[in-house]
Amino acid sequence: SSISKYLVYILFWGALVRLAMAKTTQGDILSSSQSTGVHFHLPFFTMSPLSAMIAVAAATTANPAPRANVWIPRGVATGPTTVTVQIKQPDSVLDELHRVFLAVSTPGTPSYGKHLSFEELNELVRVPEAVKASASAWCESHQFQCVFAGTGDLLQVTGSAPAIGDALSVTLESFEHPTTAARIVRTRGLVEPSSEMTSWADCVMGLNTFPTITRVETPRSGAPAITPALLKGSTLYNITEVATDNSKSSMAVAEFQGQGYLPADLTKFEAKFDLPSQPVRNLTGSPDGDKSAGTEAELDIQYIIAAGTGVPADFYLHPGNAFDLAGWAAAVLADPGTALVWSVSYGEGINGGVGGVVQPSYAKALNVQFEKFGARGISVLIASGDSGVYNREPFQLEKFHPSFPACLPAATAVGSTELSATGVEDTGVSFSGGGFTPSEYFTRAGNSTWQSTLVEAYLSSGVELPPTKLWDSAGRGLPDVSTVGVDFTIITDGQEQGVSGTSASTPTFAGIIGLVNDKLMAAGKPPLGFLNPFLYANPGMFRDIKKGYNNGGGPSILKKGFYATKGWDPVTGLGTPNYPAIKAAALAAAGL
Repeated sequence: SSISKYLVYILFWGALVRLAMAKTTQGDILSSSQSTGVHFHLPFFTMSPLSAMIAVAAATTANPAPRANVWIPRGVATGPTTVTVQIKQPDSVLDELHRVFLAVSTPGTPSYGKHLSFEELNELVRVPEAVKASASAWCESHQFQCVFAGTGDLLQVTGSAPAIGDALSVTLESFEHPTTAARIVRTRGLVEPSSEMTSWADCVMGLNTFPTITRVETPRSGAPAITPALLKGSTLYNITEVATDNSKSSMAVAEFQGQGYLPADLTKFEAKFDLPSQPVRNLTGSPDGDKSAGTEAELDIQYIIAAGTGVPADFYLHPGNAFDLAGWAAAVLADPGTALVWSVSYGEGINGGVGGVVQPSYAKALNVQFEKFGARGISVLIASGDSGVYNREPFQLEKFHPSFPACLPAATAVGSTELSATGVEDTGVSFSGGGFTPSEYFTRAGNSTWQSTLVEAYLSSGVELPPTKLWDSAGRGLPDVSTVGVDFTIITDGQEQGVSGTSASTPTFAGIIGLVNDKLMAAGKPPLGFLNPFLYANPGMFRDIKKGYNNGGGPSILKKGFYATKGWDPVTGLGTPNYPAIKAAALAAAGL
């Protein structure tokens, strides 16, 4: 059996495993955080052979129902809670949205850059009054408080947990985190609209996945530490400009699970690295987002500003402990003046691993929200994950777990590279999340055709590929792009700290796009919006990273992954950015 084979490998290669310990990098991690970055723990291959065998046996069990991981069940939930329900839209509306999304995002088309206004998008996707009436009647019949959020097709339902559980035919439980005492309300089973909801509801979002919370400890590597000056310099991304005065561009970071930032830390960071003083423009979401320091949030806001210096930067912290992507998307779409570039450093495995399985209906509903972002000219960049092809597991024998929501076609997924000891960037780091979205969610031929030529070139290049049973070659490939992701110097609680992960890469790339938008808009042109068709049409904008193996670290005989090679690959995507080349291509695509 597969289990027996791998147990024999562990016993036979015990000495090799011990030898490999000396060669592990900062990417050799077991992260149990919902955030896809900056969390480093004991490498799997520092375990004893017996411990390793136990871990392998656990990893090879059949994929369980969604599980609480470190969350402790505290009984049936009794207090108030809120869930989000995706309202059904006619196929004709979704088809037209998709058409517009592609037309305004694809260079060379007559509609390229002609994004919809806030009002135009709302009119395009307006929910029929009869459907809203049915949803409202359901709310009234259960005495729920309901709000039509976003563009009107996300119903936020608030009521007592027992009442909502009864209405959805599930049991809602309270779960507590043992170290933070944070509480969330979840169900351990799948959630579907009840029979009385099927005429108007598509899916119930986010009730059966579990966020995970951990302390952050990140050691320094032997390579040069990343600073704003190094990122901006000629050895990396050639960011030779700052934003124009009174910039029309804008950018933002989205945070979850109480990850706030301290303005004093941002000020100290800017002073230490000779950046212009630039406070956050807008703080939205939790009113306490600037009163507590979270390492993830400090990293995000400091480096989106470092890369996109002078571009107005916003900070959004979602209330509560949930990783509520639908709630965040609703807030963005309800704001006519929202930021034009969003960086999101959070994720979970779409098809299993820690946290459970994302239901296809939920993934497709969120992708529709991201298509609305693109239709309005809003870019969304999402970290591709920090466990290589896995999702915070040592490894599993059955399948890889691409990171959600980075693996959605309407998002731009950002992976990570690392520097050599001499400061050369030529290798994808082993933790860089990548792979292929399973076809039951999205296919490349049906949902991300802009990448087909380059992805299929990788598949036919002769590069060694992992066993086909582990991944789906027909899916959407990720990541799309990368930047360096190891050992970023930040300031948190007044102290200097080194952090790593694709969540360092994502705000870096987002800041670069914010700066490119600044140059476009200063010339009277629209922002880039949804990036991927533009990126894949211009692969020459990137430094091609041809080395790397994203198995999460450890001997490849035990842990599989993808190899980087010439051109696009599932470790670093198209490669790392050259700011002047991206700016030149963007101006050319805009007709300048």
